[in-house]
Amino acid sequence: MRRFIKLEQNASGSSRLTDKSRERGVALVAALFALMLLSAIGLGLMYATNMDTDVNFNYRDAVRAGYAARSGVEEVRDRLRTANANPITPPTALPGAASGSVIYVINSNGGTAVQPWSSTNVYRDPELCHEKFTYGGTALSDSGTGLPCDASALPSGSTWYATTASTAPNVGTSSALDYRWVRLNIKGNASAAPFYVNGVDDNHTTIVCWDPANRRQILLPAGQANCDVAGLRTVYMVTSLAVTPNGSRRLTQAEVAKFSLPPIPSALTLLGPNPTYGAPTSNNFVVQGTDHANSLCSNITGDPQPGVGVSNATADATFTASIPINRLDHYTGSGAWPDVQNVSSDVVGLGTVADLQVLTQLVRDNANIIQNGRTSAVIPTLGTAANPMVTFIDGDATIDGNISGGGLLFVTGSLNISGNFNYNGLIMVVGRGMMTVGGGGGAQIYGGVFLAKILDDSYNVLPSLGNPTLDWSGGGGNGIYYDTCYISRATGGTAYQMLSFREFPY
Repeated sequence: MRRFIKLEQNASGSSRLTDKSRERGVALVAALFALMLLSAIGLGLMYATNMDTDVNFNYRDAVRAGYAARSGVEEVRDRLRTANANPITPPTALPGAASGSVIYVINSNGGTAVQPWSSTNVYRDPELCHEKFTYGGTALSDSGTGLPCDASALPSGSTWYATTASTAPNVGTSSALDYRWVRLNIKGNASAAPFYVNGVDDNHTTIVCWDPANRRQILLPAGQANCDVAGLRTVYMVTSLAVTPNGSRRLTQAEVAKFSLPPIPSALTLLGPNPTYGAPTSNNFVVQGTDHANSLCSNITGDPQPGVGVSNATADATFTASIPINRLDHYTGSGAWPDVQNVSSDVVGLGTVADLQVLTQLVRDNANIIQNGRTSAVIPTLGTAANPMVTFIDGDATIDGNISGGGLLFVTGSLNISGNFNYNGLIMVVGRGMMTVGGGGGAQIYGGVFLAKILDDSYNVLPSLGNPTLDWSGGGGNGIYYDTCYISRATGGTAYQMLSFREFPY
């Protein structure tokens, strides 16, 4: 074997022999080391990428389950409306107190049977034991805060619940939405323990009601059979479990109550210190506060209300002076004609700018139709007397021609009506508070009209109520006729509003 010896001379002039054969392979070792380092970095990047992909996939699947659970809540909320094609009749008693006091809406995907009432079912109800209800005289065993109910913590028997099939698309197939069941029951005082409605645990036996006038939950008053009899609304709990094919689970719960408006005090109400009224001269025009019989409500009539309601004595005098002298007897109601009364003490939930702002948002949240009147001139869907709808127009609205509707028409700008317009329900112009009715048609409104000015012409909120304007001219057969039935049905076939929404960690 040959060896290569090189004579090298350093800076001092001395020389030394170097054996170059000993340096062979150093470059290869360095290259291999660099390759190993780059491979490790590449593998690390691949691992991080795969981890991010898995995290994103799991997040997306969890979001999918969350939306599915919310979809279940919305199905039940919609089917509580009497106008729904497949309505659900809600329970009338607290869970455990009567047969069928819990209703499960089942949304099968064609796989494992969905039986939330069964302790052995993969979709069993993991929340029911936390709501403190008594079944057969015995309260369910609570597994503790933040923990799902034990498999044994479900009532025995089958009379305590009832079931109905979901009406969601593709129910019973693998393409069904991912919520498996939705539970509907009345809320009791301890259903959300330890957050008791009155701050006191009452052994979970008192129904919770919604007070729409004061926008709060209260206990059913003693001696009252149910919330509706007491002038309140029953609070229902809607619990929804969603499970995706990949195993993500989300359990959500909402509290809902029948959407209702504060009491409307008169056939025609104009709230403000000094409203402007351009009175019609037509002999056919009337404002009547006497309740009209209506077959949709079994022809049951209520007490007469004022024909016209205003905010103070000055407004009373100003409005009365605007009525043509030969038409004073066209304004009738609970008082002597012309029946114009101060209703400021009867407008609970309607009497201030803040009240009306809350009402505006509430109506918008529960509207069937929402239209931006500042950019669109298309006449919206207005519902019918038999199938009322809540129509919310944010801005000005113009209705011209032979148009009819029913429900609640809420306008934040100015409302301009001409032609033969007939409406069975409640018209509320709350915002700019301007309504004009013209032409020779017959604008007949059975229900009520309510005007209040809380916005200036640029839609800025006023510090206090401004002066609304009603200009009603032209001839024809027209007028405003108070009708409690149409007013009570104005909110779209008893739509249900969301009071709260939460999610459970199991």
